[in-house]
Amino acid sequence: MLFRRANVLLLHVPYASNGAEIKDLIQGEVKVAFITLGAVRPYLQSGQLKALAVTTSRRVAAFPDIPTVAESGFPGYEVTSWYGVLAPVGTPPEIVSRLHMEIARALQLPAIREKIVALGAEPVGSTPDQFRDEIRSLVRFWAPIVEASGIASR
Repeated sequence: MLFRRANVLLLHVPYASNGAEIKDLIQGEVKVAFITLGAVRPYLQSGQLKALAVTTSRRVAAFPDIPTVAESGFPGYEVTSWYGVLAPVGTPPEIVSRLHMEIARALQLPAIREKIVALGAEPVGSTPDQFRDEIRSLVRFWAPIVEASGIASR
């Protein structure tokens, strides 16, 4: 999405793991990559890699010196990644409720919050309904981008 907006053509190289992608990035086999900050933190700290920008709407607390893509010349650009817990369709509501309650409680623990924030992420702990709505919103957002890219589904 960013490269289309910047009118830059790059070859997408899919990787099976962050480790392989980071190795190729450090060795110069690839010149740019979108990788979570937590995965590259030690390489940023050692100077082996340089972060150009974060794709979030605001700077990341654990990495305050890295500008946003919007600050770097693309106003309004924002793409975030997230992790979530999903359960199979038909999981009893009381199980879903209990899982949500325990996960939300864990996300409030200072030690857990600190670890997540140190990785450049933000603990949220939304409700199952909020999470469902977020996923639906993202599907609507990405559908035309995927279609325009020519990516074929399996």
